[in-house]
Amino acid sequence: MQKLEIKLKASKQFFGLNLFLMLGAMIIVLSLPVNFLVKLLLLTGVISYASFNFYYFVFLKGLNSPQILKHDRNGWSVITRKGEFDVILLGDSTVTQFISILRFRYLQTQSTLSCIIFQDMLPKQHYRQLQVRIWNF
Repeated sequence: MQKLEIKLKASKQFFGLNLFLMLGAMIIVLSLPVNFLVKLLLLTGVISYASFNFYYFVFLKGLNSPQILKHDRNGWSVITRKGEFDVILLGDSTVTQFISILRFRYLQTQSTLSCIIFQDMLPKQHYRQLQVRIWNF
């Protein structure tokens, strides 16, 4: 089996989806019939959550954010900012033409890692190779 190594980058589609959701939440907060101070407090919470979400999940800057996925005859491994970990691909992973949601379990700790991969996060050929590997899993 040929070795597959996929370096992930930030997704414009994921950025747009998150931006749409966060702007929607801000509009809802601003349209609530409550005191201005309460609106300001809620808006601060939405902006804080949006900042966290963009930094850790959209821009892949979190410690546990997957940077590189590897697959070879020995199985799967994930490289994060903490290091390289051997993982097992779980059966509840979902692969479609536009998005893949991969769920892994760390071999060392038995905790799980979810990885959302939009098709624009990597070159088309690599996304196709990833789909084929997972469909043949």
